[in-house]
Amino acid sequence: MRICVSIPSSHIDGAKARFAFSLDSTRWESDENDVARKADAREIWARFPKFVIGFAIALALVTWIARHYSLADYRKVVTPEFVAPITALRTWAFIFCSSASG
Repeated sequence: MRICVSIPSSHIDGAKARFAFSLDSTRWESDENDVARKADAREIWARFPKFVIGFAIALALVTWIARHYSLADYRKVVTPEFVAPITALRTWAFIFCSSASG
């Protein structure tokens, strides 16, 4: 019996992005003499996309809030009361950021 495991392309893209980020911050930098230098933890933190931390916190929060609901209750209670306002806020934030950038 053969078992096929499908990995979504977004997970593969995320893994490639993490690899490229770590490679960029540790190997590709060079000074004026073309000598590569290793990045310290401060440099990696400065280049790290901070929205990833916010996304992880939001994911953990929604998971914690919705952990007691069945799927039917989640769709009936949590989606209209909790998820829908967040989705609307995300839409408005995208509109304002897009219009502000020109």
